[in-house]
Amino acid sequence: MGSQDAKPREAQGTIRGLFPTPVVECMMPDAPALNAELKQVILAREKADKGTQHSNLGGWQSDWEFESWGGPAVTTLLDASRTMASQLTCDRMGRPVPLTWLTNCWANVNRDGHGNEFHTHPGAYWSASYYVGSATTRRSAASSKSRIRAGSRRQCLRPVLPLPCPAASPSAPAKRCARAPGCC
Repeated sequence: MGSQDAKPREAQGTIRGLFPTPVVECMMPDAPALNAELKQVILAREKADKGTQHSNLGGWQSDWEFESWGGPAVTTLLDASRTMASQLTCDRMGRPVPLTWLTNCWANVNRDGHGNEFHTHPGAYWSASYYVGSATTRRSAASSKSRIRAGSRRQCLRPVLPLPCPAASPSAPAKRCARAPGCC
């Protein structure tokens, strides 16, 4: 029997989490006040500016200069994000690594039926999201704290306690993520 007549053999594979992506949540104090200020600034910008098209599927996305036009609320949010990233970034021996963080940030406004395309942030040591509000989650008025959620594959993490996070709606479409206000 020649090699042409041989049945192809199926390869057996195993999936291993060799370089898993850590996800960290940070609770924001005074989230209702921060969210109200962020919402006002973002919606005013949406009315005044046509926005851009990057990862948004419908909705509105600002330019990447949110830090320059977002005012004190964005400064508060970014300071908290940078502090969290600094506290969690270490070398292979677990020692803190002093870094100067460079930030590229924008705002999204997604209404019913809108979302964001799956995308990556090449070259980013950490990537973070912050949810000001959600039309599908009515906990915004009752929420006393908000979360910053960040993920990275490029560093060690110091041990941290897990923090609770509201789950995305199980019935949400795959490309749409409904998070609680104040959650990143």
